[in-house]
Amino acid sequence: MAYRFRVCFCEVGEGGITSDAESIEFVSNALRLTLKFSSGSKGVPIGKNDRFHVSGGPFAKADEALSAAQKVWTALLRLSVVTRRGLDLGQHSLKSFGITEYGKQLIATQLKVERVEPDHLGITIYTDDPTPRFVRMNAKGVVSSTAQSWVDDLATSVGRYSFKSRASDTAAGIYAISHFVGRAHARFLLLFVSLEALFEPGPLSQKARAHVDALIAATNSSDLAEDEKSAISSRLLFLRQASIAQTGRDLAKTRLTGKKYLDKDPEDFFRYAYRIRNDIVHSADIAPTALHNLLGKMDRFVSDILATECVEP
Repeated sequence: MAYRFRVCFCEVGEGGITSDAESIEFVSNALRLTLKFSSGSKGVPIGKNDRFHVSGGPFAKADEALSAAQKVWTALLRLSVVTRRGLDLGQHSLKSFGITEYGKQLIATQLKVERVEPDHLGITIYTDDPTPRFVRMNAKGVVSSTAQSWVDDLATSVGRYSFKSRASDTAAGIYAISHFVGRAHARFLLLFVSLEALFEPGPLSQKARAHVDALIAATNSSDLAEDEKSAISSRLLFLRQASIAQTGRDLAKTRLTGKKYLDKDPEDFFRYAYRIRNDIVHSADIAPTALHNLLGKMDRFVSDILATECVEP
């Protein structure tokens, strides 16, 4: 018995992935592993589908298959970031199609195959004895790019890149799924959340921390009610670190030197985006035209920062 994997995803954008082939085999340059990029529906060419999967195997152990699948996952997220194109890998969602063992047997009998497995977005590890038929509910979406360029990029990136941290992986996943959000307000906020996932606020100066500590001590020794003292002290603790605004400006300044967004330096662009974020969250008062003008630049801004999180080990 051998193990195989498949990483299923939807890709969104303008135009379409163009290929008359149903699948394309390619070799990961770093892993020296043959992989297959396939249409998500049997008998349907890549150019006429909205769902795809990358598969590989066989492997002697399940954890070997999982390790390879995770490298494909990383390469796909990187591709989403550097091309600024949406990718739905089922990030942080329940499996969209689950069936019981009895249900699998029933569907297998109806399809006249030995075995079926649910076809969900993301990573699936399975055995090939017997090879299953993957079944799902029909999905609808819009895809873009040429199949060969997609495969060529995967061939050079699978196993070659990794994210600096779990936070980087999470941020890239949020960025990728943001392209499936239709409303400008919601997508902008999701892009900002993607950015915040990378934030690691540094400590303020020793003098500033000492000042905050004095305020905390004064609060705890006051005659305020215990719940009020606790609430105030908890808030003051956060003041020992740099603010989100400062952290974001510092990140933009160090990662995006020389770039411009809306004719602004990176730190000034972040300051502007942060103000828009606050307007949306706290007052829900933002001119639609201003937000739409900002959205494309915000996408590029987040993409450029996330690209610096993907490195060659």
